This record gives sequence, C-alpha cells and structure tokens, in this order.
Amino acid sequence: MKRSLLLTTGLIALIAAPLTAQTRLDDIIVSANRTPTEAARVGSAVTVVTREELDRSGDIALIDYLKRIPGVNIVRNGGVGAAANIRIRGAQDRYVAVYIDGVELSDPSELQIQAELSGLTTADIEQVEVLKGSQSLLYGGEAVGGVLFITTRRATQDGVSAAYSVEAGSYNTVDANGRVSGVFGDSDVSLSFGRLVSDGFSAADENLGNTETDGYARNAVRLKAGHQVSSGIAVSGSVAAETGRGGYDGGTPVADRDNVFERFKREIGAHLDLQNEDSAFTHRIGVQNLVATRDFYTNSAFSFGNAGARDKVEYVGTYAGDGPIDAVFGFDRTWEEAQPVGRAFTNSRIDGLFAQGSFDVGASTLTFGARVDDHSAFGSFETYRATIAYRISDTTKLRSSAATGFRAPSLNELFGPFGANAALKPEESLSLDAGIDTQVAGVDLSATLFRLDIDNRIEFVGGGYNQVAGTSKSTGVEISAGSQIGAVSYGLGYTYSHARNANGTQQVRVPEQEVSLTLATRIGERIGLAADAYQPIDVIDGGRDLGGYVLVNTKLTYDLNADTALHLRIENLLDQEYQTLNRYGTSDRAFYVGVSGQF
Repeated sequence: MKRSLLLTTGLIALIAAPLTAQTRLDDIIVSANRTPTEAARVGSAVTVVTREELDRSGDIALIDYLKRIPGVNIVRNGGVGAAANIRIRGAQDRYVAVYIDGVELSDPSELQIQAELSGLTTADIEQVEVLKGSQSLLYGGEAVGGVLFITTRRATQDGVSAAYSVEAGSYNTVDANGRVSGVFGDSDVSLSFGRLVSDGFSAADENLGNTETDGYARNAVRLKAGHQVSSGIAVSGSVAAETGRGGYDGGTPVADRDNVFERFKREIGAHLDLQNEDSAFTHRIGVQNLVATRDFYTNSAFSFGNAGARDKVEYVGTYAGDGPIDAVFGFDRTWEEAQPVGRAFTNSRIDGLFAQGSFDVGASTLTFGARVDDHSAFGSFETYRATIAYRISDTTKLRSSAATGFRAPSLNELFGPFGANAALKPEESLSLDAGIDTQVAGVDLSATLFRLDIDNRIEFVGGGYNQVAGTSKSTGVEISAGSQIGAVSYGLGYTYSHARNANGTQQVRVPEQEVSLTLATRIGERIGLAADAYQPIDVIDGGRDLGGYVLVNTKLTYDLNADTALHLRIENLLDQEYQTLNRYGTSDRAFYVGVSGQF
C-alpha cells in the first residue's frame, strides 16, 4: 500500500495543536429524515457544509469543495464547465440524487440520468448536506450512493440589501455574481444572478500535444420567495434558469476536437406548508418542474442533441408528539420524458409511497421505514431503511444504518440513440455503515465503516448498455477530524475505498485512498488566510495509475472595511501536472484576484 506524506503531515498538525472543545451534535439536519432533526438523533452518515466554510475555501465550483469530503470523489474531463462526475462511496453520479431548494436536479436528457454539476458555483449556496448510503426510502430511485441536499441563500434582513462578488484571473477568467434580497413583513424575496466566462485550456491534456483551448461561458439567475400567510400557513417557491456553452474534446484516443456543447436548464419549485399550532402534524405539498436541453456541434455543424423534462408532485407529512415516537410519511408522482433530436419522445411515470417511524428509547433513537414505488414499465419495487443513533454523552454518538435501494434504467438507456437496450431491468443495492462522532482532547472526530453492494449494474459494454451480472462491491472507511484554537482551524479527511467490479477488478476512477487537509486563520483584524490540500492514491483509468499528486490551493483575504473585502486565490500552488480522467487535462498554477461586498 502506498503511503501518503499528506496524511502523515496532517496527523502531526492535528495532534500537535493545542486545541479547544468543539461539538456539532446539536446541528440541525434536514436531509436524513426529510424533516429538521438534531444531529445527535440521526443514525445516517451526513456531512454538513456551511456558507462560512464555502467562503473560506474560495472555491468557485461546488465540486472543487465536495472532493475534499471523505467518501466523495470528482472526475472532470477538462476545465471549468467541462463534464464532471461525482461519486459517493464509489457509486457514480447516476446513483447520486441531487436537490436544490427541494427540486430534483438530475437531468432526464442525459444518457444516464444524473445531475450536471460542472457549472454549479458556490456563489448562491447557503448550505450543502451530503447524505451517504442508499436513501431510496425517502428519495426514490437514483439515491443509491447518497444524496446532495443543497439550500440556496435566502433573504434575512429587513428592507432591501445587496451583495456582489467579482473575480478575474488566469485563462482570462471572469466570475461575477450579484444578489438583491429583502424581508418585507411576512414576505421575503431574493434575486441572484451570475456570469462566468473563461478561455480555459485544452480539455485534452496539453502535455500530450493538444493546444486548442476549450472555453466556457455560463449565465445563471434564480428568484426565490416566501410568504407567511398566517401562523399555520406558509408558501415558498423558486425559479432558476441556466445557460452554458463551451468547448470539449474526445475521440479515441482523446485529442483536440473542434467540438462545442450548448445546454439550457430551468427549474421551478413551489411548496405549501401547513401546521396547526394545536396539532402534532405538519403537511407539505410540493410541485416541481425541470426542463433541460443539450446540443452538440462538431466543426460548427450540429452533431446531436437531447431534451428532457420532469414534473413531480409530492406530499410529505410529519408527526412529532410529546411522546417518544415521531414519523414522516408521504407520496409522490414523477413524470419523466426524453427526446433525442430527430426521435420521438419517450416517457415514464413513477408513483411512490413511503413511511418512516422514529423511536426514542433511552439514549437511543431508532428509525425504520419502507417505500413502495410503482414504475410504469417495471412494476413495483420495495425499499427499506433502518438506523440507530446511540448517545454515549453530550459529545459522543454511535450510529449505524442499513438500507436497500434501486435504480430504474433511464429512458436513453432503454430507447436512446447510443447503444439502447429495451431489455434492461432495474439495478438494486444494499448499503450498510456504522460509525462514531465524538470529541477527543478538543478534536472533533468522525469515523465510518461502510459497504455498498449494487446488483446487475447497467454499463456501456459490448457496444451498448447491458446488464453486468453479479454484484459490484465498495467497502471502506471514512475519517474526518477538525479542531480550532482562537482564530486558527484545522481539518483532516481520509477515505479508504476498496471498490471492485462484479468480476473482482478495481473500479476505474475510484481512488483506493484520498487525503485532504484544510487550514484557515486570521492574522490581525483584517487578514484571512486559508489553504487546502488534496491527494488521491491508487486511481486506475485507461490502464494507468493517475493518483499520487498533491493539489494545493490557497486564498488570502483583506478586509477593507466591515462590508468590503479583497482576495487573492492561487489554484494548484505546486503547479502539479495531473489527470483525474485518462488523457484529459487540468489547470496549471493559476492566479485569481477579486472583490466582494454588501450594502
């Protein structure tokens, strides 16, 4: 087994530091039970990312932050805007459900339904919850590896307020974002917008002789509002739209190509919340719509394209009485459709019904639930989940979860233009984990053992999409540690993942080990310094080991006053030459300067 200098250095830093007490067991988590729950009562493995942590990191793309979370890894074919894939516990993005403000983000127009995260920036995000393990009970199909539960920023100040950020730097990159928001009595509204442009670099690795740059441009806007109609009635909703255009490379082998993609996405979501002050029940009714199109061009001529849409209606109820029993229950109906250009629309419908009970027994909280989904093409499937959280003390919790999941074939896998196979059947999964969240000598520690089995995976093999017989297995451990003394905070993340295909070979693009380090401090009243480092070890793709490099990013901030700050960011400080996907390039050392403020 290869050793990591980064891991050794991080352990020494954490042990040597004179640290003070920290605890997050009283944090409120929404994703684990689809209702606000104290972390001390949650038996699932969840990582919470706050706005403060995103600001401190300086990451523009959300995926650049997520890759440092234990159990998560990112693969990207090129620079900003290029297709990016997220994996949780070795499960590809088609097994990861993504929600923004309650709207499911996975794109039905993709060949394998998945959320496109490459263009998602951190500018308008308030919090991210990374829920690991199969979660089909509460979120239906696709939530086999886990769930990303993203909440965007909301107005909190009376009257009108505004915020902005502008950054420019290497590769002629400019990222500009603004937000206007306000609270007016019982109503709140927020309008955010952003534009990102970059000349980029060659998506095919320039070190292999590729010189054509693959630029990217993105425009995004989001309107979010809420109104408290009365003490027991509230309405909220959001509308968001995004366009993106950029270059990409491909071929066999991967090399410079005059290829361009264009994509459009629109999300609409609305919710009605009902609660009687004298009742232990709450009710939420939601509707959502997503429309996405993707077009591809070669040598300025149209090559192919896809369009997709999803409509969803859902009801989620909760019960929280004075006794030891709580419950969450609900139903949903989802319609999806996809249309490759020049072909007829294909569609599917899924109806879901679920219920979960939560039981407090002494220092333990147990949950158990079941779900039934009825798919228009594949009939009924049942999924289950059970968890336990045992509180040893105010700062220590043991937890464990077991769950099953399923993923139905996408419309494009069944009927699309590239290797479709109408005989495909749903994949099924089993997820197990056990862990501890505690505090030792002032250090917050979290450790988790996990296993994820997926039966009859659908892969593109033999010239098309086919069912691979057998069970792929991913087992491993996730460890995180964090501490703070005064204005200095430290963080360490480590993942060991033994991810194997059904035939026993190592899964491609899944590191056997990943190590991350973060450091943030204040120097005086005006200066802030943050740095992070990331190292993957033993990553196989294209018959090569892509791991071993150490990627270091830094950010220096200077507060001009209470409302305005300047910053300098350096990406890839050590100027490492590396790949996350065989033959695809990554950024050289890059410099960015920016200003942010509010008024």
